[in-house]
Amino acid sequence: MAFEHTFNSQKPLTDEWNTFRERIAKFSQYTFAADPELLLRRGLIEEAREIAMEKASDHFDKKHLTGEIGDSLFYLSHIAKISGDLEINVDNAQEIPVYSIDNGALTPIHDPMDKTLIGMLRVCDKMNPHMERLWKDEHGNTVAPDDRPTMQHTIESAFASLQSLAIDNDIDLVDAMQATADKLDTRAREPHVIEEDRDQRHTEKQLTSSRERAISSLSKRSLREAFLHEVDSLHNSESE
Repeated sequence: MAFEHTFNSQKPLTDEWNTFRERIAKFSQYTFAADPELLLRRGLIEEAREIAMEKASDHFDKKHLTGEIGDSLFYLSHIAKISGDLEINVDNAQEIPVYSIDNGALTPIHDPMDKTLIGMLRVCDKMNPHMERLWKDEHGNTVAPDDRPTMQHTIESAFASLQSLAIDNDIDLVDAMQATADKLDTRAREPHVIEEDRDQRHTEKQLTSSRERAISSLSKRSLREAFLHEVDSLHNSESE
């Protein structure tokens, strides 16, 4: 099957990102939903759950993680789109420092997967602010809402964390983008964004049934609590 846009790992990452965004742009059925942001938040947190599940697994599946990284980039791209058509500077994306307070002790988080999950949770929180624990500075203080990074910077940070996670697991980020774009082009999928008619009760059951394993895999208690809080918040939003 011939594609209008193709990937080339020798090109600058910005070119590959733009190619990816062009290829997935048509998969935007969420725009017809009553609450597009809720749909995208739900999709992104589901991808975070899948990544956490990979961490909890006894058997590392590189192909699966590659796909989940690509799917996460799908949601970041569309969130950037509905947030004002933000231009994401992928070549110079910088991670926002992450700190955790566990048992009264402030510690920086270095684990690539934990940083990735927090980055994705922060993007969700920019869309629906309610998780102050995600926004601690180096002194352990909560960063005031007006002083927090912009949505653009928050998405760029999540992108940088996904890139670090890919490198840590010997995954080419371009391969991850390719996998998701090809998957969307060649076969029917069931992500939350693409099938808005999906039974929400089934979605809630799916999130609930596996979140315990995903959450238990996270190394920081504050991250486990934040993940649980966001999933519960999505459940409450869907039931209203």
